[in-house]
Amino acid sequence: MKEFIKRILKSNCIGRGIYEILHKLYRAYNTPRKIKRLHKYGYEALNRVHNTLSSRNIPYYCEAGTMLGIVRDNGFIKHDDDIDIAIMPDIVKPVEVLKAFKDSGFGFVHGFLYEGQISEFTVSDRSGITIDVFFHKYVPNDKTRFHEVFMRWYADRKYPEASANTALQFNFRGADSLKEVQVHGVTTVIPTNAEEMLDSAYGPWRKPDPNFKSDSLKYIELPGFSYRITNYDDFLAKGA
Repeated sequence: MKEFIKRILKSNCIGRGIYEILHKLYRAYNTPRKIKRLHKYGYEALNRVHNTLSSRNIPYYCEAGTMLGIVRDNGFIKHDDDIDIAIMPDIVKPVEVLKAFKDSGFGFVHGFLYEGQISEFTVSDRSGITIDVFFHKYVPNDKTRFHEVFMRWYADRKYPEASANTALQFNFRGADSLKEVQVHGVTTVIPTNAEEMLDSAYGPWRKPDPNFKSDSLKYIELPGFSYRITNYDDFLAKGA
């Protein structure tokens, strides 16, 4: 029913405006609960993520806000509400990573495809914490840099279907190698050149900026669309 209502709202200009308002209201209600949950159970969830991937020799690292919090604050940023990790490029297929999470009891929330390739997916821990898993690629002819395809939905645009989103590409310094670190008694992984990566992605990051918005990051808009899939079996069948 929820997905049906979403499709109806996104099918016309007025509905898209209503959907955007409802989504903002939902986030205003739900985000404080997610933040509280992350800071209460997040390190246990991070430990389960590490055990799931390291036991299968899947090279991952904490990225985005999770990496920033570990490097700068030795823990989660106070306003963060989920866990972000990335998988090193060209080593393991995204579907194998998803199966590893599923076999370990994580729930599938949704995933995104761009040009038939998995760009990211989200799973949920048993505590209700969500983990965003990103699949970076090397920038062509430059093994020192990665790019990431990220989805964004705009209420003022008409999309071919309700699951379609605008595809954005971010370029940044890639990970040279990985290292294990201890955070609140839990083992996790960050790049050895984490500070250089943060410099490349965020610019000034050592002092917290309460007004920071991801919209301020540099990106290019890609042709076509990124598609959101909420069914696990469909995602496995369509993703590569």
